[in-house]
Amino acid sequence: MRSTQDNTANEIRKYCYRLLNNRDYTKAELYKKLTARGYPTEDIEEELLRLKELGFIDDRRVARLILSHCENYRHLGAFACKEELRARGIARDIIEELTFTAERELEKGIELVNKKTAYLKKFPVYVKLNKMYELLYRHGFDSETISQVLRQYKEEEKYEDY
Repeated sequence: MRSTQDNTANEIRKYCYRLLNNRDYTKAELYKKLTARGYPTEDIEEELLRLKELGFIDDRRVARLILSHCENYRHLGAFACKEELRARGIARDIIEELTFTAERELEKGIELVNKKTAYLKKFPVYVKLNKMYELLYRHGFDSETISQVLRQYKEEEKYEDY
């Protein structure tokens, strides 16, 4: 009986190594994949604990990578980044520890607007502002940040409130 359990543990270990060789996974993602394959729960938990102790599984490292990708490549706001982290199985305390400040959020919003709205020059002011609002909202920025970004844009463009 012991050899069957050792075989199962060995299979789980090999499968995890194969997955982790391609990209980093959270503990929750690996658990989900292993249970979908029908491995016994207690064997899964033992192997995941072993892999975590060896440093192959590190949810904080994965969270930092995801957050970096969300910020730098997908240009997402704090809310969207938090949702992405939650969806990947990152613990709430790690999420709160890693998310960025209001100043960083404003910076990212301005950067996104400057990058994505060059094509709006031909539109009237109200259309530009509406499209900027929609862009920021789709990227997961909160309403306070959106209004600050739009206010700053109007000041830079010397538009008056209407």
